[in-house]
Amino acid sequence: IINVSSENTTKDDNWTCEVKAYDGTAYGDDWVNSSTLIIQNTPPQASSTNITSDDSLNRTNGTLTGVWTYGDNDSDLHSDNQTQWYNNTDLVSDLNNLETINFSNTTKLQNWTFSVRVNDGTEWGDWVNSTLMTINNSYPDTISAILNATDNPNNYTTANLTCWANITDTDEDTVYANYTLYWNDTVNVTGQSNAFSSGTLYNIVNISSENTTKDDNWTCEVQAYDGIDYESDWNNA
Repeated sequence: IINVSSENTTKDDNWTCEVKAYDGTAYGDDWVNSSTLIIQNTPPQASSTNITSDDSLNRTNGTLTGVWTYGDNDSDLHSDNQTQWYNNTDLVSDLNNLETINFSNTTKLQNWTFSVRVNDGTEWGDWVNSTLMTINNSYPDTISAILNATDNPNNYTTANLTCWANITDTDEDTVYANYTLYWNDTVNVTGQSNAFSSGTLYNIVNISSENTTKDDNWTCEVQAYDGIDYESDWNNA
């Protein structure tokens, strides 16, 4: 017989509908009341749930933060929240109720999901998941390239030349060194070293003394590679 819009109701309201019959000629004697209907609390809801990384490329050296927007139809204030983190769909319970996790928890190629539910002081809303964030490979980095003669520091023509590289990798991947050796500013030899452990000084290439002459100028240039990505620049010894 009548409807009341939700815009006119507030939680904890008590509503009653009172009716008197009419047949077009006369009204009934009495009003008849419905039972009282109490407007209940509407649970709050999280929205715009997302994961951000402080590394713009979402690599393993980034800290992850779960973010969301709180909403409540009753205009109740945010009272509490609970959070969960999933790695490749598996709940990581040690990270429950953390909004931020550091890079020590992530590994390249993992897929992470952040989930949150919120409370308005009365009820919990539903769990809401973010979209997946894939952890990308971290680029390796050449921290030193060294070109020495085997009789260092004499550098006589009787000595062989040795080029060494130290490459670090946040993922602790096995690394390779792409190298270019320049003789008097001219490319002499290029190649890639064998695989070696990141964070170690490794002899990547040698030049026999048979190929050197006094007053030569030799340079060894190195670019790191981890089997997936190349370092963005070259480093000179």
